[in-house]
Formats: sequence, C-alpha cells, structure tokens
Amino acid sequence: MLAATTYTLRDQLGDVDTAGRTLQRLRESGCTTVQVSGFRGLKGEQIAELLRAADLTVCGAHVQYPELRDDLPRVLEDLAAWDCTDVSVPSPPPDFRSAEGVVRLAPLLDELGARLLEHGVRLTYHNHSLELQRLPDGRTALEALYAATDPVRVQAELDTYWIQHGGGDPAAWIRRFAGRLPLLHVKDMGMLDNKQVDLPAGDGNFDWDAILGAARSSGVEWLIVEQDNPTGDPVECVARSLRFLQRRLAA
Repeated sequence: MLAATTYTLRDQLGDVDTAGRTLQRLRESGCTTVQVSGFRGLKGEQIAELLRAADLTVCGAHVQYPELRDDLPRVLEDLAAWDCTDVSVPSPPPDFRSAEGVVRLAPLLDELGARLLEHGVRLTYHNHSLELQRLPDGRTALEALYAATDPVRVQAELDTYWIQHGGGDPAAWIRRFAGRLPLLHVKDMGMLDNKQVDLPAGDGNFDWDAILGAARSSGVEWLIVEQDNPTGDPVECVARSLRFLQRRLAA
C-alpha cells in the first residue's frame, strides 16, 4: 500500500492553521495515508485532530530514540490518538552517529522493541548512508545492527535513496531483509545543476522494476514516499511520487 511521510512537508507543519491547510492539500492530491513526522511544536492530540479533519489515516510514526526511551507513556498516548501501531527510530542519537555507534545502539533498540511489543507496537529502524560504512570485520553497520537484534523486536525501514547513497543496491538490500521489512521509504536519486539530489520516485535514475519487484516478493507492507529536500512544492512532489507508483504498480 502507498503512503507519504509528512517529513517532506515539515516546513509547512509548524502551526495549526498552516498544517491544517497543508494536510488538506495533501489529501486533495490523492494521498490517503501518512507516516507522522516533522510536526514542529504541535502536540499529539493536535496532530490527531488535524489528520481527522483532513481525512488522513496513519500507517506509522517517526520518533527519536531518546524520546522513546525517556517518555514512552506519552509516546504511546500519541500513537493511540493516531490509531498507529508502528513506530520507527529515524536516525541514531548524536552520540551514536558512526558505524561503531550504530552497533552500540543495537542492544538498546532490542530492549526498546521488547517494551513496545508489550503495548502492541512494532519497532522499525530507518537507515541513512552512515549505516553502510564498513566495520573492521568487513560487515556494514546495518548488517551488524540487525544481526545483533531480535527480528521480531527490531524490524527494518530501509530507505531507497540512502541505501544507494551509501553505495548499496536498493533492490538487493530489500531482498536481504525479506520478511523483516514492513516499511520502505521511497525516493529517487538524480542530478540537478551537477549535484546529486533526492527526487520524487520516477524522476531520477533508479531501476523501479527491480525495486518494486523486490518489495513485492519481500513482504513490504507500505511504500512510503519521501523527499528530504523537496525540489518543488512539497505537496506536489509527494503527489508526483504517488502517481508514479500507482501507475507502475497497476501495470
């Protein structure tokens, strides 16, 4: 199924009025489901009201590890308000932002995943390119993280752009995590003004037949479109990705 992370729209989600208009535009563009991320200064119930008003459902949420560790009861309240049972750690905390740090984070995620499962919530981890760095034993940090965690407690939310940015093949990594990859962040890679950028799906150079085929065979539940740095109007960038994926999946 298709969804969009609201992180792409984060610059338009800083207050209730602007966020409300933006989410309504998103729904009118054809998006029906979102992953909650990037709301700046808005509380859980405020976000829930905005989503209800825009007729948007929720497939997941991004919450930083320290917030999950230190304020889990409040996070669980927010997830319940959003009718959400999937939470992703979007990046390592600052003290863990190295290949070795990702390995040190693994047992902490495993413990957190066990706590969340007690409340019926599934934990996933979202990668960037730093996790593709090699450790002294030759493994990538991403391989080491998942080898050191229980596959039920800690599942994967791979990101197609950041896998490629780190030198990996998105389709191959998707297949590698078959059965452990419920969520896939979808964005493309290309060149603008001689600079590498992330683009709406279909606007770059990825082999989408390979990526979507791997996602289908690997049990991916949600294809979640995203741009970290939108190359145009953020709502239209999301809509472009969704339209492209709808066409390709229907072919």
